[in-house]
This record gives sequence, C-alpha cells and structure tokens, in this order.
Amino acid sequence: MDIRKLEHYAQNDPDAYGYSGALCRANQGIMEFVEMFKAPIKVLHPLLTATQEGNYNGTEGISALPFNGIILAHSNESEWVTFRNNKNNEAFLDCVYIVKVPYCLRISEEIRIYEKLLNNSELTHAPCAPGTLETLARFSILSRLKEPENSSIYSKMRVYDGESLKDTDPKAKSYQEYRDYAGVDEGMNGLSTRFAFKILSRVFNFDHVEVAANPVHLFYVLEQQIERETVPTGAGRALSGIPQRLSDPEIRRVYRQRDPDRLSGILLRVWAEHFRSLCHLR
Repeated sequence: MDIRKLEHYAQNDPDAYGYSGALCRANQGIMEFVEMFKAPIKVLHPLLTATQEGNYNGTEGISALPFNGIILAHSNESEWVTFRNNKNNEAFLDCVYIVKVPYCLRISEEIRIYEKLLNNSELTHAPCAPGTLETLARFSILSRLKEPENSSIYSKMRVYDGESLKDTDPKAKSYQEYRDYAGVDEGMNGLSTRFAFKILSRVFNFDHVEVAANPVHLFYVLEQQIERETVPTGAGRALSGIPQRLSDPEIRRVYRQRDPDRLSGILLRVWAEHFRSLCHLR
C-alpha cells in the first residue's frame, strides 16, 4: 500500500495500491527469479495462478491483479531434481519448461570467460604468461567432454573449437557425429567456471614475490586443489602417479629442447588423464 496516496484514496482502492512487487514490475515483460527452487513453497503460490490463470492476488484486500509476462528462473540441476521429485510440487511441474544450460565446451569461448572475469577483478593488470589461460581452458573442457568412440578426446576438443583435423587425424569425426554420440547431457558435469577462476586466483597469488600467473604454477595449484576437494578412497592413489608420469623420459627430452608448446601439450595430457580417473572415483 502506498501511504502517500491514502490521503486521496481509500485503503481498499486499487489506485492506492503500491505496485512494487516483482510480478507488478514484470507485467507485460520478463521476471527473473534467482534460485527459484530454493524458495519456500508459499512464495511460489502466486506464480502458479499467474502462469495458469493470468492473474495473482496482491498483498492487500483488493481484487486479483492481471499478469501477462514471462517468468525466467534459474537454478542448479541438483536443486531442480529435488524439487521435481517432491510429489507436493506436481502442479508446478506442468508449468515449467526446462532449458538446460551446459558448461562451455569451446576453448576459445572459455578463455574469453576467464579474460572477462580477470578484467572485472583486481588482477586485470597482473602479468599472465602466454598459454596459462589456454591450458586452464583445455583442462576444464576435457573434464566436461564425454569420451568418444573410436576417436581421441583431444581431437574431439579441437573439433568442438572449430578446427578441421581431416589432414592430421584420420579418426577424427565431424562436430555433429561427436554431438550425436555424446547426447544432450554433455557439458552438464565437470569443472565449473567458478572452480576454474578460483584456481586461477590462487595461481596469481602462488608466488609471494610477484602477483602473476604461469602454466607451471597452474599445474601445481591444480594438484593441491584436487587433493583437497577429492575425498573418496583411492583418490590419493590416483594422484600419486602424477610425479612418476611427469618424470617420463619424453617430458625430460622435450624440456631440454625448450619447446614450450609441445611441453605444455604433454603436461596437459598427463594431468587430464589423472583428473578423469579422479572423476570416476567420485
């Protein structure tokens, strides 16, 4: 109720009502509902009549208010599954249209996400060595992809990023073939962008002398973070093989040749293989 209008209108007069709620503001527009499935069920009741009957009851003793708009809600998948499995919410399920939004599956787009996050933070002017963001993006993308059949997951990752591998990998398939085999749930699991940026922030603060990031510190921070966040039995055993793999003669030979691009690719393959083994232990 708008107290300033009570001087001219009665308390039950629609002209004295304070149209300040989300449904009022979003009429003939779009209403955003943040973390909808965490809200108490009583908060959701007005949405039911608003979507089904086109009206809702206000907070004062006035008639129902019309509503003509779109309610856009977003939530994590686990919260949606809990909400869907509750039989008390059957009336809401028929009014909900699910749009799955998977994690990014393209390296170039993932890098742009990191760059945007860095530009909006205090790390925007901190030095970042070439290949750091790309290495983290590749690591994150590999954790989200589904293993293809009769093809390399690294080739799949490159095809998803728009590369053509007809001349370099005869087993590489087309983008559509990879998508058809993976199904609609590809990208719904794996490392989140929040986790990746948390890793990146720790990489920048790894050296107490300088706030900077490089691929070497990135691998070290990844090992520490995975050890802390992976609790199932056997995870430590999977991680214990990484130092032995890093002492592989091929890695030492490439390191002596001072070939940073090839060395980064080998290190990434080693870490990705061990990270995928950790995912199976969860």
